[in-house]
Amino acid sequence: MYRRGVIGVLVAVSYAVPAVQAYDDSRISSGAAEKMERVLNDVLTKRRDGKLLPKVVVFTEKELNSYLYYKAGTQLPPNLRNLDLQLEQDSVVAQADLDLSQAKSANASTIPDMFKRPLPIYLSGKLLTNKGWGYFQPESIRVGMLPVPVSVLDSIVKYVTERQTGKAHSLNDWFALPYGIKEIKIQKEKILLSP
Repeated sequence: MYRRGVIGVLVAVSYAVPAVQAYDDSRISSGAAEKMERVLNDVLTKRRDGKLLPKVVVFTEKELNSYLYYKAGTQLPPNLRNLDLQLEQDSVVAQADLDLSQAKSANASTIPDMFKRPLPIYLSGKLLTNKGWGYFQPESIRVGMLPVPVSVLDSIVKYVTERQTGKAHSLNDWFALPYGIKEIKIQKEKILLSP
């Protein structure tokens, strides 16, 4: 009985998760990525040389998405594609395509056929920062149109990070902010970084 219930859920998921939509290239540009990279490099150079740093550096949503697409792609997991961030007041909405068959530890024979195609993932939440550390507090998660409990995502994160690094990480873990950033504030279509 249990097995039929699980199979029923998996079949429902396969029908409820739509195919991945084409990525909206109008939300990114190589020029915006280069601008963000120049500004970040300038801040890093000033920090290294002991020069006065700006109090706040502001980037637009387009600059951030462009930087992630053109410049930071190698730093993102290879199974995560078409990452797009929407910046709202004090919150972030992320959508991406997750290809489980491209995971570093993936064994194609262990992945059900219905999950061998890229899956559209939606995640929203708040980014909290304090003195160079950050914490992402997820509020909602969907795979296609299906809501997923935060606890399920946390279990997946723990499993994947343990297999890839030997140490399990949780959504509840604080992480060091990159580039020596001390604080991050999120506004509508803008991100404010305090170096």
